[in-house]
Amino acid sequence: MKKIVSLFFVLASISLMSCSHENDNSNSGSNNIDPSIIPEPTSGESKNKKGIGTIFDEYLGYNTKDATVFEEEDARYVIYDGQKEKEGKQIFVSRKAVKEGNQWVYGEKHLVLEGSENGWDINISNPSVVKGSFAYQGNDYSYLLAYNGNNTSDNTNNHIGFAVSNDVLGTWIKVGNQPLLKNPENQEAAYGYGSPCLLSYDNLGKGYIFYAVGEINVSFGAVKTYDFSNLDAPVIEGGYSSLPVTGLNDNQDLNVILNAGFAFNADKSKVYMVKDRLPVSNNVPNQSSAIEVAKANAEIIANHDESWSSLKIINSFDTMDEEDEESLGWDEIYSGDFVTDPYGKIISETKLEIIYSTFDEEGSLPKFSSTLASYEVNL
Repeated sequence: MKKIVSLFFVLASISLMSCSHENDNSNSGSNNIDPSIIPEPTSGESKNKKGIGTIFDEYLGYNTKDATVFEEEDARYVIYDGQKEKEGKQIFVSRKAVKEGNQWVYGEKHLVLEGSENGWDINISNPSVVKGSFAYQGNDYSYLLAYNGNNTSDNTNNHIGFAVSNDVLGTWIKVGNQPLLKNPENQEAAYGYGSPCLLSYDNLGKGYIFYAVGEINVSFGAVKTYDFSNLDAPVIEGGYSSLPVTGLNDNQDLNVILNAGFAFNADKSKVYMVKDRLPVSNNVPNQSSAIEVAKANAEIIANHDESWSSLKIINSFDTMDEEDEESLGWDEIYSGDFVTDPYGKIISETKLEIIYSTFDEEGSLPKFSSTLASYEVNL
């Protein structure tokens, strides 16, 4: 690939992190969703290519990507972009897994959240969930979900909204009828704000929200603090300047934080990041062929003199199955996030488990043939 990478590729990459958009005629803040189980596709349909490390089987025609995963009380929960029916509108779904031997076995699929009919978040994607204590409209909730949404046809003017629940597999209620983190009006033609990632710093209502910013001429990663102890009066604060990129190892020295997931270590002195690596792949437009894992002192959140230490670049060679001579690994690897506890801390001090999105079906459109896979990085 040429040394110079056009801004189109940067902004196109960021568009993977679905988004949000404002509309003055939004629905009410309460989203009354039937928490019933979503039926699995009928047997006999073509399954997605098994590949390396897939966490469960989904069917072709079902876009399965952009997961947030945490463990709590001997169970694992995954919330991700999916559909009710084949090639249907994107929604959020969840699964609970229990461990059988050395394997996590995932149960049935539950509806988490849908986009509005005519509001700012007709199109939704990239959920991120954190546990805490969040009061809203006279009730207390244990889980907070951030997501990006829009009502455009070209994935522009994205904003970030929130929802709350006391049951990961049950009903979620949208917070307000407008996004809490809004793309500025002078950037409505740009990507805007997306790919949120929530980390708690008090295990209650306060924490950090990391997100991607796509302006007309530049893209970068940003972070703000939040206090959502009282969501009737939410507080989001912090600088607008980009996160440092020193120490990262993108191709051709193009360091941009896109489609990123974050996690703390046990004492919150370190922060880990997994992000799409640029340039994007030539095989499938707007998708990344590798992800980069890095760590830094937690001070990097506020101190731009800090730098990252690159730990691993995960590409197709890393996902090859040595026992399968025909395996060439995944063609596309993007949108990674860490498996954490419900507050955003890593599970083990000796390894990182990453759940990433991937696509590897010749002749199929990635829009409806993505799946989720796992990879471990030793510390």
